[in-house]
Amino acid sequence: MGRCYGAGSCVRVVTCVILVCFAGLMLSIGIAWHVIEPHEPGFRVRSLSVSNFSVSDSELEGKYDVGLTIRNPNKKVQASLDRFKLWVCYDEAQLAEGGVEPIHLDLEKMGEKDVVGSGWSSGSGWGEVVGDLGKEWRKEVVKLNVKIQVGVKYEYGILPSRERVLHVYCGDLRVFFSAKSKHTGKLLSVGGGCHATSIS
Repeated sequence: MGRCYGAGSCVRVVTCVILVCFAGLMLSIGIAWHVIEPHEPGFRVRSLSVSNFSVSDSELEGKYDVGLTIRNPNKKVQASLDRFKLWVCYDEAQLAEGGVEPIHLDLEKMGEKDVVGSGWSSGSGWGEVVGDLGKEWRKEVVKLNVKIQVGVKYEYGILPSRERVLHVYCGDLRVFFSAKSKHTGKLLSVGGGCHATSIS
């Protein structure tokens, strides 16, 4: 049986063994997640309503309610979403900012949930945005987009969870303002799929 000659030597050996075991464990976990390779959740805008909307000079006001359907496409990996940030935008200008409550998505067959995020825009200083948006508003259809940032935690069996941050873009959302109710708008049709990009 081998012996450690001196306390310092024993400590170094034990430390090296622990570090090697830890590195091997982390490598195994990394390989396992690489093999599993979970897909990002799917996002779709199912509703977008605007109320108390008005445009005048450089002032803009309105309340925006965004309904999202979020689906887990993975058959074996569960996903939890939190730290939601949601923006309603006209072109690149952010009209309103809101949030969504954290949710948990089960596996593929059951992993679809509907959520709602809300935000307000008010005040002056909107510059050219008001002019361009106002022209579309008077023509009764305004094209908006929704941007989302969200943290996603993937869970699979006994493996430690894996976390990512997603940026989601949902474009070409056409909101209709009728001549009879110019201060209220509704999404013309259910939006198509959104594009999600992992940034970590």
